[in-house]
Amino acid sequence: MSSPVAIVLAAGEGRRMDSDLPKVLHSAAGRPLVEWVLDAARVAGIGRLVVVVGHRSQQVRDALSGHGDVSFAMQSEQLGTGHAVMMCQDVLKDHDGSIVILNGDMPLIRGESIRSLLDARRAESAACVVGTARTQSNAGLGRIVRDEAGEFLRIVEEVDATPAEAAIEEINTGLYAFDGPLLWESLSRVEPANR
Repeated sequence: MSSPVAIVLAAGEGRRMDSDLPKVLHSAAGRPLVEWVLDAARVAGIGRLVVVVGHRSQQVRDALSGHGDVSFAMQSEQLGTGHAVMMCQDVLKDHDGSIVILNGDMPLIRGESIRSLLDARRAESAACVVGTARTQSNAGLGRIVRDEAGEFLRIVEEVDATPAEAAIEEINTGLYAFDGPLLWESLSRVEPANR
C-alpha cells in the first residue's frame, strides 16, 4: 500500500478577503498561508503533496515553485470541494493508500493533528475520518450532525442548517483522511445539493 498523500485545496477566489491576491498566498508570520499547511503535512509524514489551483493559478504555482514535493492539479471552474478533489484523479490514479484533504488557508493546522487522523483511519480501516472541533464560535461553519447514539450522520453547511442544526457546536474543520480507492469510487456519486 502506498504511503499517504495530501491534496491541498488552493483554487478558491477568497472573496471574503476582498483582495486580488489568492487567499492561500496571504501571509501569516512572514510566509504564505499555504506553506504552513504544506509543512504540517510533511511533519505528519506525507511526502507527496498535490495542490489544487484555479483562481490566479499561475501566482500559486510560482509561489510554490521551490517545493520539489509539490505537484499541481487544475480546477478551471470552482464547483465545490468534491469537484476540486476529483481534479486530482489523474495525478493520483495509481495511488492506493490514504489521502488527506486539507484547506490551503489553515496556517495553524498541526502535523500531529493530521497524523492522528491518518492513524485513526488506519486503525479503524475507515473509509473516511473527519476532523471536528467543538466551539460556540461556529458562524459560517459546517455542523457535524450525529444520531442519538453519537454516530456521525452528515455534515450540514450553515446555509442549509435547520435552527436545531445551526445550534450544534461540533464543526467540520475541513480536515479529512480517506481510503484512496474508496474516495475515488465515492466521488462519482457526489452531487452539489446544498444552496
